[in-house]
Order: sequence, then C-alpha cells, then structure tokens
Amino acid sequence: MDTAESLKRTIALTQELESVVKTMKALAGVNIRQCENASQAVEMGFKIALRDLPPQALPLRRAPGTKLGAVVFGSIRGCADS
Repeated sequence: MDTAESLKRTIALTQELESVVKTMKALAGVNIRQCENASQAVEMGFKIALRDLPPQALPLRRAPGTKLGAVVFGSIRGCADS
C-alpha cells in the first residue's frame, strides 16, 4: 500500500502533467488557427492573381491527348509540424 508521502507525490505529478497537457492543447489551438489563416491568405492570393485572366486562359476542358501542368505551392514544415 502506498504511503501518504508517495500519494502526495503522485498527486503533485498528476497536477503538473495536467498543466502541461492544458498548455499543449492551447498551443495546438493557436497553431491550427495560424494554419487556417495561412490557407485563407493563399486562397485570397490565388483569387487576386487569377481574377484578371481572360476566360480562354483557363479552359474548362482539355483537348484529348494534351498534357496538363500544375504549379503546387507547399511548405517543408506543414501545418502539423508547427
């Protein structure tokens, strides 16, 4: 059976761990919001960059046998690794 001192230490460690978990959750929430803001900024940038293109610059259909190219932007870190 645990002694009173052992139980006190266990309770103190549990409280410290709870504090760490709360801090980590708060940081995760902030990181998620930062990623959402970055995503919205990229979307807005694309809309601004593409808004003045003539309709024929962005065809809705490709001719058979033609290739499609894409420019992809990304991050080495990514949002999950903030």
